[in-house]
Amino acid sequence: MLAFLRPRHKALLLTHRSDGSPQLSPVTCGVDAEGRVVVSTY
Repeated sequence: MLAFLRPRHKALLLTHRSDGSPQLSPVTCGVDAEGRVVVSTY
């Protein structure tokens, strides 16, 4: 997964609303120096 994420910086985060419907949110993502996935919303 890290190899997939490293060259990409735009992603969609899927969550569910209280009524169960999906909510897609644009996020910026990356991998830090320790190999952790970092996600930032905007």
